[in-house]
Amino acid sequence: MSKQFVFFYFFKTTPERLMELVPVHRDYWDDLGPAEYSGGPFADRDGGMIIFSAANLEEAELMAKGDPFTTEGIIDQMWVRQWEAKTKVPDGRE
Repeated sequence: MSKQFVFFYFFKTTPERLMELVPVHRDYWDDLGPAEYSGGPFADRDGGMIIFSAANLEEAELMAKGDPFTTEGIIDQMWVRQWEAKTKVPDGRE
Protein backbone atom coordinates (compact mmCIF):
# COMPACT_ATOMS: atom_id res chain seq x y z
CA MET A 1 0.00 0.00 0.00
CA SER A 2 1.41 3.39 -0.93
CA LYS A 3 1.74 6.32 1.44
CA GLN A 4 1.90 10.05 0.79
CA PHE A 5 5.14 11.99 1.18
CA VAL A 6 6.22 15.61 1.02
CA PHE A 7 9.53 16.66 -0.55
CA PHE A 8 10.17 20.20 0.75
CA TYR A 9 13.24 22.14 -0.35
CA PHE A 10 15.02 25.52 -0.48
CA PHE A 11 17.45 26.62 -3.19
CA LYS A 12 21.02 27.89 -3.15
CA THR A 13 21.42 28.98 -6.75
CA THR A 14 21.00 31.79 -9.22
CA PRO A 15 17.68 32.32 -11.01
CA GLU A 16 19.45 31.60 -14.31
CA ARG A 17 20.76 28.21 -13.16
CA LEU A 18 17.38 27.33 -11.70
CA MET A 19 15.63 28.08 -15.00
CA GLU A 20 18.12 25.83 -16.82
CA LEU A 21 17.14 22.91 -14.58
CA VAL A 22 13.37 23.39 -14.35
CA PRO A 23 12.59 21.46 -17.59
CA VAL A 24 14.85 18.56 -16.55
CA HIS A 25 13.26 18.55 -13.08
CA ARG A 26 9.76 18.43 -14.60
CA ASP A 27 10.76 15.63 -16.98
CA TYR A 28 12.23 13.63 -14.09
CA TRP A 29 8.96 13.68 -12.14
CA ASP A 30 6.88 13.09 -15.29
CA ASP A 31 9.00 10.02 -16.11
CA LEU A 32 8.76 8.68 -12.54
CA GLY A 33 5.00 9.14 -12.63
CA PRO A 34 4.31 8.77 -8.91
CA ALA A 35 0.68 8.48 -7.92
CA GLU A 36 -1.01 11.50 -6.36
CA TYR A 37 1.72 13.88 -7.61
CA SER A 38 1.27 17.59 -6.97
CA GLY A 39 4.03 20.13 -6.78
CA GLY A 40 5.44 23.49 -7.62
CA PRO A 41 7.50 26.44 -6.44
CA PHE A 42 6.78 28.74 -3.54
CA ALA A 43 5.51 32.18 -4.61
CA ASP A 44 8.87 33.81 -3.81
CA ARG A 45 10.68 31.08 -5.80
CA ASP A 46 13.15 30.33 -3.00
CA GLY A 47 12.13 26.67 -2.99
CA GLY A 48 9.23 24.35 -3.55
CA MET A 49 7.24 21.36 -2.42
CA ILE A 50 6.18 18.11 -4.05
CA ILE A 51 3.53 15.77 -2.69
CA PHE A 52 3.58 12.22 -4.06
CA SER A 53 2.95 8.59 -3.21
CA ALA A 54 5.60 5.92 -2.59
CA ALA A 55 5.71 2.53 -0.92
CA ASN A 56 7.81 3.72 2.02
CA LEU A 57 10.14 6.46 3.25
CA GLU A 58 13.21 4.83 1.70
CA GLU A 59 11.64 4.84 -1.75
CA ALA A 60 10.44 8.44 -1.31
CA GLU A 61 13.93 9.58 -0.28
CA LEU A 62 15.48 7.84 -3.30
CA MET A 63 13.03 9.65 -5.57
CA ALA A 64 13.91 13.02 -4.01
CA LYS A 65 17.65 12.30 -4.17
CA GLY A 66 17.33 11.52 -7.88
CA ASP A 67 15.67 14.86 -8.65
CA PRO A 68 17.95 16.98 -10.88
CA PHE A 69 17.63 19.85 -8.39
CA THR A 70 19.31 17.51 -5.88
CA THR A 71 21.83 15.84 -8.18
CA GLU A 72 22.95 19.21 -9.60
CA GLY A 73 23.55 20.58 -6.09
CA ILE A 74 21.20 23.57 -6.18
CA ILE A 75 19.26 22.62 -3.05
CA ASP A 76 20.40 24.19 0.19
CA GLN A 77 18.00 22.38 2.53
CA MET A 78 15.55 19.55 1.92
CA TRP A 79 13.25 17.25 3.82
CA VAL A 80 11.24 14.20 2.87
CA ARG A 81 8.50 13.34 5.31
CA GLN A 82 5.50 11.06 5.32
CA TRP A 83 2.32 13.11 5.18
CA GLU A 84 -0.95 12.01 6.71
CA ALA A 85 -3.31 14.43 5.03
CA LYS A 86 -6.86 14.68 6.24
CA THR A 87 -9.53 15.43 3.68
CA LYS A 88 -13.19 16.09 4.24
CA VAL A 89 -15.85 14.29 2.29
CA PRO A 90 -18.98 16.22 1.28
CA ASP A 91 -20.93 15.26 4.42
CA GLY A 92 -18.18 16.75 6.62
CA ARG A 93 -16.60 13.49 7.83
CA GLU A 94 -12.80 13.07 7.69
